[in-house]
Amino acid sequence: MSNSLTGGVRVRADNGKFYDIEATDFELAESGRRHLGDGEYQFERLYVANLWTDNVNIEVRFEVASRNGMVRAYVPTVVDATYIEDDLEEVLVDEDEGSN
Repeated sequence: MSNSLTGGVRVRADNGKFYDIEATDFELAESGRRHLGDGEYQFERLYVANLWTDNVNIEVRFEVASRNGMVRAYVPTVVDATYIEDDLEEVLVDEDEGSN
């Protein structure tokens, strides 16, 4: 089992153009447990996508945290562009499915 993203993000670059960054453009940049105190931990994942086109470099970061069966996805942060909307979602993927 592993985690993967679905959906995408729409941004507007400083040149005025709109760009759609798909979930497949994201890579898992960091993951690990963070101690919250009093014996509580949460597992955090940071996905990053970079788009270089039309003389612009756009970076999108998407953070997900899970604790006690609950998953929280934060609004993506965008560098060198304006966030418009997203439908990003982290899903659990069964890597053994279909490998019979």
